Amino acid sequence: MMELINKLGLTANDLKKFPKPKAIYTDFRRTVVYDIDREQMNILKSIISFQKARNLTEEKQQLIMFLENDRPTFQGSCYLEIFFKIAIEVKRQNKKLSIPYRPFTKASRMKNSEIVQFDFLKGINEADNSNESDQYYEEDDQDYEEDEDVEYLVQKFKLL
Repeated sequence: MMELINKLGLTANDLKKFPKPKAIYTDFRRTVVYDIDREQMNILKSIISFQKARNLTEEKQQLIMFLENDRPTFQGSCYLEIFFKIAIEVKRQNKKLSIPYRPFTKASRMKNSEIVQFDFLKGINEADNSNESDQYYEEDDQDYEEDEDVEYLVQKFKLL
């Protein structure tokens, strides 16, 4: 981040104007933007403008879509790094950066990747799960009563 600060030529007085970020992550994630409060967003809005945002939540959503889809090079580990990266572009272009409206999409928790294939599983037939939802399994309570450890845990849970 010091390299970005030096590129911008920020003074110590300039740096005092930035509120401390809630957290600094190892890399960009949506939480970086979700952590931005109103004061921090107002600082960002000194160099960016939103086309259709009406409140802080919509500004955060548009910023996320912009960083993920349009300009991933502006992503950072905290709002300060995002600000500095955008500020360098704004300084170069000599105008505020306009964040276009893009419909917000929720994050996918699963990465779209293929199932891992192991050599030792070659030749094993796929399980037939067609009737699995129709099957019901009954547990034998006597099995649990015979296991002293399980019985001990059951008694402790009952005390809670």
